[in-house]
Amino acid sequence: MMLITLILGLFAAAVAVAAVGAVLFMRQLRSRPPRPTSDSASAFNSASASASASAAAEALYTDPDARAKDEALIRQPFAEFAKSSDSQQFDAICIGSGMGGLTTASYLARAGKRVLVLEQHDVAGGCTHVYEDKGFEFDTGLHYIGEMADGPRRSTTRQMFDTISDGKLQWATMGNVYDRFILSKDAFATKQNNKVAADTIPTTGTSTATSTPTSDQSNGSKPFQFEERFDFVADRQNLRAALVKRYPNDEAAIDKYFRAVRGATNEIGPFVLTKLLPEWALMLLTLIFPKAGFASRDDIYSQRTTASVLAEIFPRNVEIRHLLTYIWGDYGTPPSESPFAIHAVVAAHYFRGAFYPVGGSSELAKTIVAALEKRGSKVLVRAPVESILLDASGTRAVGVRMAKGQELFAPLIISAAGAMNTYTKLIPVEHRAVISKQLGELQSGKRVATSTGHVYAFIGLDASPQELGFTAANYWVSPQLDHDAAYSEFIKNPKNPFAGVFISFPSAKDPTWNVRFPSKAVALVVTPAPFEWFEAYQSERVKHRGDEYQNLKQELGDRMMDAFYHFFPQAKEHVQYVDFATPVTNNHYLGATRGESYGLDFRTGRFDTRGAASWLTPKTPISGLYLSGQDAFINGVVGAMMGGFICACAISPKIAWDNLYLFNKGK
Repeated sequence: MMLITLILGLFAAAVAVAAVGAVLFMRQLRSRPPRPTSDSASAFNSASASASASAAAEALYTDPDARAKDEALIRQPFAEFAKSSDSQQFDAICIGSGMGGLTTASYLARAGKRVLVLEQHDVAGGCTHVYEDKGFEFDTGLHYIGEMADGPRRSTTRQMFDTISDGKLQWATMGNVYDRFILSKDAFATKQNNKVAADTIPTTGTSTATSTPTSDQSNGSKPFQFEERFDFVADRQNLRAALVKRYPNDEAAIDKYFRAVRGATNEIGPFVLTKLLPEWALMLLTLIFPKAGFASRDDIYSQRTTASVLAEIFPRNVEIRHLLTYIWGDYGTPPSESPFAIHAVVAAHYFRGAFYPVGGSSELAKTIVAALEKRGSKVLVRAPVESILLDASGTRAVGVRMAKGQELFAPLIISAAGAMNTYTKLIPVEHRAVISKQLGELQSGKRVATSTGHVYAFIGLDASPQELGFTAANYWVSPQLDHDAAYSEFIKNPKNPFAGVFISFPSAKDPTWNVRFPSKAVALVVTPAPFEWFEAYQSERVKHRGDEYQNLKQELGDRMMDAFYHFFPQAKEHVQYVDFATPVTNNHYLGATRGESYGLDFRTGRFDTRGAASWLTPKTPISGLYLSGQDAFINGVVGAMMGGFICACAISPKIAWDNLYLFNKGK
């Protein structure tokens, strides 16, 4: 009887801890600000937001000394600090200063722990950092964030950002239209240096999807035309109305789609439990609640592909399936391979509109690092970690060894460098027996693998965003409606048409831009591309990778510029700066392993508790070592932040309890 009581007590404690995490994330997914009551309200009080942002710009960005101080905060070098006696006085060491690492460090610091964050790059922030060159500032990974509306009932996501930044991080709405999908043949047929002929651009893929309606596609609307645009607008009801207007005979199916999205997001709660509960507790919960999703089943949304779920919802309308999945570029896995759950989470994230940090994406690191420093923690750059130090038994993490040989010790080690780096590079070879399961899964690539990389074009112009006609809305441009076909055809050969391009205007999103960079603008063009095209050049030094690499990068870049000029011909005479980057650039600056943009990819296996989800958790098999960031939860800036929070909760359940009050406001 005593044994049974003990087991039940342990189980109850484990469930209580994990339930806190589940409550937080269920609230996050369900939380919504008050519904706007008019078109003017649907812009989330953009006029007042812009006015306050302008005032903030005057206060924060016209003082060169204040700007320099903020910049210095996220560029503190490790070399000087390593000489001090303070270098060994930390409760935790975090490898990586992306959103995952900074979030875990922030919650640990708020719980009274002193954390040392080590960043291999020369600036903190990971994918949220910016770089400035020849007077132009470019973001590198944060393009927009959802659920950031002001008000008395802020979302859990907003409250979490407020918490880790001490309320200093401000957000500007992107307005009514956050994403614009465009089907364009001409954008990919124009050319500068490349020789791709217009008649080689496919208008249909190899699957059942086409750019024109099939004989059974009786949706009451004309086929989606080349150069036609569809705007994804803020507020779910407004988006629903726009979809019904475009496809009037599919109104019931469109409502079914929104219900499916809600159902899929509700599965995230049990998924959070898989990150916090031991396997025995999950097995017991599965026996007690077989339909709750604590263990994977083939019929739940996280185990069904996006394409298959949409085919069930829209059996006769192939076109709308492809329109709704334009957003696959936000998580990098095409509809035939991605779980519907990840599509649903990302799509729902923007149902209330999109936002951009006031002052640019580097404000995330600046405000969070300032909050960490106030609590006695430290964030240092140019601090590459060579390996994680383990005790003699090889079962407990005790510190890190730097690339130059220095050894730092702490009772807690957090890796926010990604699962691939953590398990295949940072754990010493002689101690890898304990992580054999993780290594086997990662190296086989059958259920999880690195996500796609991207090619980037960074464009600087000598006119303001307003003069150039740039707006905050992102452009998603595709040569055909079938995203799977477009992607599979492109990755076969870099001379084939792009799978699509994403065009973004950071200078039009940030209300402080014109104060900070008068009479200038920037644009960003991105397209997915496989690492294999560039793998042969990864060992070469940056800017010295040889003519073959430069020619390939230039050809792809020129074609991206063609797509940009197709929509913004007025910008051509104002271009003063162009730079291209590839997946190997990610390896150098962001510490990626194969140029990946989103950590591990998002196939259904990523969420399968019978597979990857059983071991891809914050708590590793090595005592004292924890995993944070995208790979600890899901993709993106917010996914990394949530992964960082879950990691902190796994380290100290009290953190979840202490922060529960924050999430009770988001209903």
